[in-house]
Amino acid sequence: MAKTNVFTIIEDLKSGLDDLLEALEPLAKVAARETKRGWKKGSKATRKMVRKNLPKATRQLRALQGQYMTIVRRLSKVQKAQVKKLRKTKGYKQAIRFAARLAK
Repeated sequence: MAKTNVFTIIEDLKSGLDDLLEALEPLAKVAARETKRGWKKGSKATRKMVRKNLPKATRQLRALQGQYMTIVRRLSKVQKAQVKKLRKTKGYKQAIRFAARLAK
């Protein structure tokens, strides 16, 4: 086994890193240019998503759906199947009431 000095190992690592930096420099320039281009004010990447105004009925339905999902999450698979079947036939309100009774 050849003895190597710690300092020679460190020098070898430094030269390897220098070579790597030199090889990646063109890529770094392209990446810097692209990120500057993408972050300009008003670009598509930085715009906020605009929520469309939903009809009142849709908002109410989503609220019921949220309540339903919250209650059903805690039920067993058999209970979930029962509640799901009731929801398909009678709707969310009846299913929420039934699931609340099952959860107790």
